[in-house]
Amino acid sequence: MANPNNLCPGCMNEKLADGKCPICGYNPEEPVNPMFLRPGSMLDGRYMIGKAIDNNGEGITYLGYDTVTATTVNIREFFPLGLCERSEDGNVLMLSGAEFAYNDTLLKFVDLSKQLFQLNELPALFDIVDIREANSTAYRITKAVPSITLREFLMRNGGMLKWDQARSLFAPLVSSISAIHKAGIIHRGISPDTLYVGKDGKVRITGFCIPETRTARSAVTSQLFPGFAAIEQYGEAGTQGTWTDVYAFAATIYRTLVGNPPPEATERIENDNMTIPAKIAHETPKAVLETLANALQVLPDDRTMTIDEMRKGLSVSAAVSTAAVKKEPAAPTPPQKSKKNSKKKNASGKMYGLVAGIVTAFLLAIIVFFVLSLMGVFEPEDPSTDSSGNGLDASFTVSQDIASKSDIQFDPGLTALPNFKGLKYADVINNIDFEGVYKFKVTAKQYSDTYKAGYIISQSPAEGTTVEKNTTIEVVLSLGPYYMSMPDITGMTKDEAILALLKAGFAYDNIVFSERYDEEKAPSTVIGTEPGLGQSVNADSRIEVIINSFKGTDPIE
Repeated sequence: MANPNNLCPGCMNEKLADGKCPICGYNPEEPVNPMFLRPGSMLDGRYMIGKAIDNNGEGITYLGYDTVTATTVNIREFFPLGLCERSEDGNVLMLSGAEFAYNDTLLKFVDLSKQLFQLNELPALFDIVDIREANSTAYRITKAVPSITLREFLMRNGGMLKWDQARSLFAPLVSSISAIHKAGIIHRGISPDTLYVGKDGKVRITGFCIPETRTARSAVTSQLFPGFAAIEQYGEAGTQGTWTDVYAFAATIYRTLVGNPPPEATERIENDNMTIPAKIAHETPKAVLETLANALQVLPDDRTMTIDEMRKGLSVSAAVSTAAVKKEPAAPTPPQKSKKNSKKKNASGKMYGLVAGIVTAFLLAIIVFFVLSLMGVFEPEDPSTDSSGNGLDASFTVSQDIASKSDIQFDPGLTALPNFKGLKYADVINNIDFEGVYKFKVTAKQYSDTYKAGYIISQSPAEGTTVEKNTTIEVVLSLGPYYMSMPDITGMTKDEAILALLKAGFAYDNIVFSERYDEEKAPSTVIGTEPGLGQSVNADSRIEVIINSFKGTDPIE
């Protein structure tokens, strides 16, 4: 059994020498965030605390070492941002006035940990080995398995996978997610950052958090994954449930096939222009496209409700689908919809219509290929070098012939900088073609009448400059126009009003609410603002939103 004092807190291997670890690069001389437990400290006399490997609004995850079993573990500490602080001796202290919220969310964390412990037999979970209460908080200890995130796995394999490769990867998850849902647990954060691919070939789910962590404007600092979080997590429409994970799971598959995540749900609800490139649609079974279309509906009422409803559509092999098409090239039929979904499916079925149109175009392949060639969208398919059918192996690699695709095409061999000016910063830093090629740093933010908030105003070095790989590109981001016209939010609910003002460019901290009673207006809606509609205001202005305190009258019997 290894002596904990001789272990590197960064990798839990035996220290080969003092100072920086030659195995993982951990440097004991680097300062530690005062919020984190000190590396080398002990939890309950059994678990050695290593470096912090992840943290969000709910808590902190550390690499750890179990001195009883002599195994490496992961230790999740409940430490909700904004509700507590760390004392010098490592204890967690509740902030004054936050006692109720802290204790309430702590109980939820412990209950969730106990529920997950009962599901240890599921192959897609990291086994929980212990649940401890210490330092005035709670800890969930899980078995550590050598693995990397799905995001990193994809980046090592060309940025994306073909359907049969993705099917082999995701198929085992379906049963586990179904079992998790039947146990009453909703993940709310399924994404390439919370799915891990192990050296044993298994895909596992991590990142389980209390609901507040995955809900905007909650008691704790929320963590949502843009492109994978459903609209209901932003407080926009409907309640959260199994359909919330359906959206995230489908978005993760979409990211795996296309190379980029879907647009953020808050953008899609206003302008749903999500597309699937024709080349990818051509090589993906129709049933899979239809399943993703239904699972990625923006509004919850229009969406597939359960993971079990997705199961059949995700089981189709591309080879089987191709054989079926060659045998009988019949026109595609619309997907089966549950009774609960059928009422509103026409209201927000834009994506399905688009995908169905693409699938129908298979019958006009020659025309499609010709048009795409002229547009420069279609590229020759790279042959797969994998003979097993799925291309996956224990070394985290698949066929390197899978080329990455994105809306912004870029050849990593070029050394001349592209023009980032006028592009959305979030799209640039999430673009798979730039990862490992450029680094980006925001040096300033300023108001602009030309560029919308979040868009790049300028860059340094300039477009066309010859640079080396991993050069840091300094950019200036737009905050949107400083002066703007007060938007009309009358009749909106409080949450709708907040979203509209934020999209208009107003700061959240400058929005205040008051109430006024008016029986002539709809209950609990906005009946006025100060400044008023159409008035010219600046982005730093205090905006008062007046909510109708009238709650309505009981219907006459």
